Amino acid sequence: MDNFRWKPPAYISTTRKLLESQSQTQSRPSSTCSMNTNRDDGASSTMPMGLNCKGMNALAAPATTDSTNGNAHDPNNMNKQGMQGQGPHMYVQHVQAAGNRTVNKRQQVRPSVYNRSKICRNNTEKNAALTEVCDTQTVTVQCTTTSTVQKLVNLGDNADTPVLFYSDDDDTMIEETEECDHPDELTEESDAVVNTNEQMENVCIETDSSKSKVYWETIMELLSNSTVQPEENEVYQSDRWSEFTLIDDAECDSEDVMDDHHEDADYSGGDCGQEPIYSGHWMSVHCAMVVILTYTMAHGLTGQQLSDLLTILNFFMLNSHPVFKSLYHFKKYFAQNDNPLIKHYFCSKCLSPISSFECEVCPNNLCKNNLKNKKTYFLEMPIKKQIQNFFCRDGFYEKIQHRFQRTKIVDSNVEDVYDGALYKRMFENNGPLSSPNNISFTWNTDGIPVFKSSKFSLWPIFLIINELPFKERTKQENMIFAGLWYGETKPVFSNFTTPLLRDLLDLENVGIGVQVNGKTVQSKAFMMFGSADLPAKSSVLNMVQFNGKYSCSKCLQPGINERTSAGGNIHIFPFIENDPSGPERTDEQCALDACLAAQCDPTGNSLGEQEISTSTEPVHGIKGPSFLLALESYNFVQGTTIDYMHGVLLGISKLLMSLWFTSQHSSQAFSLYSYLSLVDTRLLNIKITHNISRIPRSISSHFKYWKASELRSWLLYYSLPILADIMNEVYFYHYACFVESIHLLSGRSISDSDIEKSYKNLVYFVYMFKSLYGSRYCTLNMHSLLHLSESVLNTGPLWAINCFAFEDANGQLLKLFHGTQNVDMQIMSAANILHVLPRIIEKLPSDSNVLPFIKKLRRRNGSLFNQNLTPLGKSFSKDISSALYGSLVRCIGEVPSKVVFYSRLKIKNLLYHSLAYTRVVKRNSYTVKYQLNTERVFGHVLYYAQSFPRCVCEAEECSCKSTFVAFINRFQNSAPGIADFAAVDNFLDVSLNNIHSLKLTDTIDVVNAGRIDSLCLDISFDKTHGATHYVCEFPNVCEFD
Repeated sequence: MDNFRWKPPAYISTTRKLLESQSQTQSRPSSTCSMNTNRDDGASSTMPMGLNCKGMNALAAPATTDSTNGNAHDPNNMNKQGMQGQGPHMYVQHVQAAGNRTVNKRQQVRPSVYNRSKICRNNTEKNAALTEVCDTQTVTVQCTTTSTVQKLVNLGDNADTPVLFYSDDDDTMIEETEECDHPDELTEESDAVVNTNEQMENVCIETDSSKSKVYWETIMELLSNSTVQPEENEVYQSDRWSEFTLIDDAECDSEDVMDDHHEDADYSGGDCGQEPIYSGHWMSVHCAMVVILTYTMAHGLTGQQLSDLLTILNFFMLNSHPVFKSLYHFKKYFAQNDNPLIKHYFCSKCLSPISSFECEVCPNNLCKNNLKNKKTYFLEMPIKKQIQNFFCRDGFYEKIQHRFQRTKIVDSNVEDVYDGALYKRMFENNGPLSSPNNISFTWNTDGIPVFKSSKFSLWPIFLIINELPFKERTKQENMIFAGLWYGETKPVFSNFTTPLLRDLLDLENVGIGVQVNGKTVQSKAFMMFGSADLPAKSSVLNMVQFNGKYSCSKCLQPGINERTSAGGNIHIFPFIENDPSGPERTDEQCALDACLAAQCDPTGNSLGEQEISTSTEPVHGIKGPSFLLALESYNFVQGTTIDYMHGVLLGISKLLMSLWFTSQHSSQAFSLYSYLSLVDTRLLNIKITHNISRIPRSISSHFKYWKASELRSWLLYYSLPILADIMNEVYFYHYACFVESIHLLSGRSISDSDIEKSYKNLVYFVYMFKSLYGSRYCTLNMHSLLHLSESVLNTGPLWAINCFAFEDANGQLLKLFHGTQNVDMQIMSAANILHVLPRIIEKLPSDSNVLPFIKKLRRRNGSLFNQNLTPLGKSFSKDISSALYGSLVRCIGEVPSKVVFYSRLKIKNLLYHSLAYTRVVKRNSYTVKYQLNTERVFGHVLYYAQSFPRCVCEAEECSCKSTFVAFINRFQNSAPGIADFAAVDNFLDVSLNNIHSLKLTDTIDVVNAGRIDSLCLDISFDKTHGATHYVCEFPNVCEFD
């Protein structure tokens, strides 16, 4: 198995000596290596996905942009031939030419371009010398103070490997390739020549895969030196449950609570579960406690409300059991939980970790603060125990076999995380994830404001188990709650993640014993993916924030600062035609940058005396080591995804709506502010399906309150039909490229051609954004779109890994505490109960009368329907025409003995309405896509019918199967379609296959209900017969609200 664990080549043997040398001399370079993608040699790099961007200037409409504020000018003055003429054709020619060179990157992650790179760091104070004699050869490079390009000569035998040159004047990076005979040819102003035989002092940093162990040791040394390992942590065991309870004691009568602590000394807590609630009653104490707990959590009862509920229940009991006597006894019953919470203390002034609670002086030599009343803590919930509890649940082991049992639509397509390059690397060829006992994780963390009147916030760390089916792994009860930071400051992640790193290293190398079918087996766990918003992601990765230089976690483009019209600055990423998404980062280079940045301390202190994250000199945007770099299974660059929720929806989609519909931009050519009233009217008239939870809200009145799910519906469904006839053609085509790309990357089954097409569309969208809207909006979110297609190749569809599930879990956390006392303890304890609640419910008898009610409270009533076709509601009779009756007979193949009708039907656990269901007037859940003969068509379901055959059974009970059919009013195609771009040349072949322009006919089809494929969203702004309907298909069946 070890052969399949990811161990990148190591730079560390020489890097360690370089770090030690810098630490001993307590000096630092005056300037660090910096890269700028504006290359002096003019050499072009091949774009990912086989797309060459030469000639894209011809695509841009010749609009000018105000260099002061970045505002775009009127596109009506643009030469539309630029959009229709030679430019697009040139673009297509380059795409076709590059298509022959497209590499299928599905099989492996993009290889490192730094495997044998030598990095030279200039020291202007003196020539720091360090010579490293490698096992195979010695490579030397001079560190000089020349004002021109620092030459770095590759003396190795790998002549094809690019060599990187750095200039401390213009911060440019130049890449030498085999076409260049001598590095001096790369600049006209070179005034220094590198002669390796005449160098006075030299530095070498080289990669050697044989030193991978040293690599990990160095990273671990950096991480361990940044924290103080606690000698003894305060562990809160289950027998002290009342001190960190689900519901705050402060909300109850304090005198009653104090009295309860001294009552019933012999009360045994959870040992009384099988006793009846009182003599002669059928319900057990355990059953009653589970019902009360589930009801409390479902309705968010406060401590006082629960105490009053227990008092009321006592009134109805002849001789109630002691557990119902008070809130204290209720809590004590659930003290059987054996998962400890661990407190990790740190100084509230400098945030340095503290080894023990009794420590009176801060151990940080730069602080030495008196810790009396000035230390705080974060909470750890050990993940090993949680994993063991999960494996003890009924059916959990069977569910994590989903990766082996799923049925794919197309074998070669990306349909879940298991089809991404990163997961396949750990799965194929007998990799560790090919074992049915092993699992993997996706991490997330984010800040959650707690109170409106203070700065206190929560920072939980959640882990999702990727092997569970999508709907199971996104449930909060199936998430691992690894820790909680609570306070007025953001977490210090080098401290906060230390306990998690310790467990993860043990899990991926040794594993843990778990129970499977009564036997103990060894299970390993691997961190695979991560998803978070930009501020949280940069904190975890220990990188600069999104408004800093080199803030992109995927590539080494530095970006630039641009002045705004208001006099401020904004960091933008200009589109680089030769290499839009590069030069790419690699894990090896990030690890090296982290090691170098960890030593960039202006005070010259040795490693460990100051928090690494306070480094003032990031190297390529990296401020120091992250705990993720120490995990062998985690791909630091590709494993950290671009979050679809924050980046695409709350980022780009919301930005576009702000530009279009706010008065601030009403004078701009792209503004639709004058159409806002019409857009609102159309939006509010849309009847959504039942699986979209939020009804459309007015943009003019509620836009600032829109949630990410509303922006998703706007982007994928509402926007194009609403804007088709009111937006300028150039802008509409530009926006349609964006919508189609996101729809393709969110699909249920994503092909290579889908990914390539989405990439081309996104490149065009980003490239044209400056001309159409202004350069000031080309921020990191916009730039990240260039990496989105490759992210899907590596990690799976957009719906598979994003922050929606984590945001829902964060929202649920806020319901787990009441009052202002011991908030962190309340939350951790409630989360612990939430994890063990499924096991508690499993102890209930299968024939218990309360199980349906408990499932209803936990919103699991949908699982009661296990059949493929289940009617809902009361049946009714109906007279139908002879023509429809004949169609019914032909559909079922016989004359039925009886036919009953229904207005709703559940098909494969998905609910479908019909026009006969009149109780719902603001939703349309009767527009469907169905199979008719060999083609798939769309229509409105009029009603459903259940046909019973003529019984030929001789048994007492009839066993003849009935048949469900649907009566559907068919649509037909309507011209022109929404993708019929008349005013622009559709050179990117934007088809918008998910939105169909249709008209209702008078034809009624009678089809077997099982031939209904999916529910669709019908958007129509005209209620007259023959009006155009825009029928939108959902990209997948997993992403519903």
